[in-house]
Amino acid sequence: MYKEPSFTFETSSSVSQGSKVVIRSTSFGTLDNYIVRQLSTADLKKFYTLLLQLSLSCGWAFHWVNKPEAEELFNFLNPHLKLPDRRLLAGSILTDTVKDSNILTLKTLQEDQIGVTLTFDGWTNVRNEHLLGIVILTSEGRPYVWKAIDISSEHETHVEVMEKTKEMIKELNNSNIKVIAVVTDSAGPYTASRHRLRITEKAIVFLPCFAHQINLCVGKIFKESTEFKQTMDKAIKIASFFRNPNYKFFIAKLKDQQYEEYKRYFTIAAPEETRWNSCYYVCTSILKAQKILAIKFKPPITETGRRTGEDPFLKREIYKIISSHTFWQYLNHLIEILYPYCKILNKLQSDKARLSDKACLNEVTHNLAYITQFWNNYSDLTLATQLVTRLENSHTFWQYLNHLIEILYPYCKILNKLQSDKARLSDKACLNEVTHNLAYITQFWNNYSDLTLATQLVTRLEK
Repeated sequence: MYKEPSFTFETSSSVSQGSKVVIRSTSFGTLDNYIVRQLSTADLKKFYTLLLQLSLSCGWAFHWVNKPEAEELFNFLNPHLKLPDRRLLAGSILTDTVKDSNILTLKTLQEDQIGVTLTFDGWTNVRNEHLLGIVILTSEGRPYVWKAIDISSEHETHVEVMEKTKEMIKELNNSNIKVIAVVTDSAGPYTASRHRLRITEKAIVFLPCFAHQINLCVGKIFKESTEFKQTMDKAIKIASFFRNPNYKFFIAKLKDQQYEEYKRYFTIAAPEETRWNSCYYVCTSILKAQKILAIKFKPPITETGRRTGEDPFLKREIYKIISSHTFWQYLNHLIEILYPYCKILNKLQSDKARLSDKACLNEVTHNLAYITQFWNNYSDLTLATQLVTRLENSHTFWQYLNHLIEILYPYCKILNKLQSDKARLSDKACLNEVTHNLAYITQFWNNYSDLTLATQLVTRLEK
C-alpha cells in the first residue's frame, strides 16, 4: 500500500537578543510552530483597537468575541492572541481607544495651518431622536467626526440654528482650531441662518450642501413634468412589487429568468429618500430587467379565483405598466436625463471630493454645462426654461468657485513655502519660487476685468 511521505525539517534563526530558536515541523504542522512571540503592551493596544474597528466596520455586536468559533480562529492564527471579554471590550478598552482617538484628532485639527471646514446635518435615528451630527474636514479633505448632539427638544428655526453654529465655532476657536468655512443643509432654517451669519462672521465662508442642491434639481424635473413623475411612480411600484416578500413566487421566477438570460442574479434597486441617486438606480435596475419582466403571468380578462395547482397571475396594475411601450420609452428617456445629475452627485459625495481639487470642480462644472445644453435643446420649452434657470444658478456658482481657486492658488503656494519647516532666506530656490509666484499674481491682476479691484490689489502687492 502506498504511504504518503512525511517531510520533517529543522530550521534555526537568531533573534536580536542572540538566543537561538529551533523550529521542528512535520508536514509544516500548525501556525504556532512559527508565531511564538508574546505581544508587547503596544502590540496589545493596537490589537484591541483593530478589534474595535473590525466590530464597528462589520456592524457586529461586541458579544462576538465570546463565541467559541472566534476564539478558535484567533487561537489558530496565534495562540498568544487572547480575545478580551465582551464587557472589557465595550468598557475600558472602548473608553481608552475613544480618548486616544480624540486626543489625536484634536492635535491634527490644531496643526492645520490653513483651517478646517465645519459641516453638520440633522437626522432621525431608529429611536426617533433628532440628532445633529458634526464632521470636521481638514484643508487636505480628511474627515473627522466631532460629535453628535440630541436636539429633539429644540425648535429648528433659523435663530436656533444660528446660535448652535456660533457655539460650535466658539468651541473650536477655544480649542485653537481655526474655522474657515461652514457647510450646512439646504433646508429653510439653515439657508436663512447662512444669510445672516455671512454678515456677522465675515472671516468664514458659509456654503450649502451642493449634493442636496443637485438633488433638488432632480426633484424639480418631477415637479415640472407630469410624464416623468408618472413614469417614476410606476417604476417605484414595480420595484416595490418585486421586493415585497408577499410576492415571493414572482421574485423567484424573476431570479430564474435572470439566470437563464444573464447567468447571474441582480436585485431591483429600492427607492430611498436619503440616497441622492436612488431614482437613477431604480430606473436602471428595472431597465436591465426589461427582457425578463416577460408577460408570462398575464392576468385573465375576467377576474376569477385561482384554482388549486395553477400559477398565480401578476397584479393587473403591474401587468399594465410592464406591457406599456410608453412606460419603457419614458424610462429610457428619464435615465438619459438623470445620468449627468448622477455623475455630479457621485463626484460631490465621494470621500475624496474637495474644494481644492480643481479636477473635481472642472468635472462638476462640465457636467452642469452639459445638462444646461441638454435642456436648451429639449423639445418641451416650458419645462426646459424652468429647469435651466435653476441649473444656471448652480453653474454660475461653480464657475466663480473655479475662478476663485485659480486666484487663490498662487497665494496658497507662497504661504505653504514660507510656512514650511525648511523655509530659509538663504535658500535661493525658495526665494525664486516666491518671487515667481508674486510676479504671476501681479500679472494676473493687471489683466483682470475689474480694474478698481485689480488696482487696489496690485498696489498692495507692489508694496
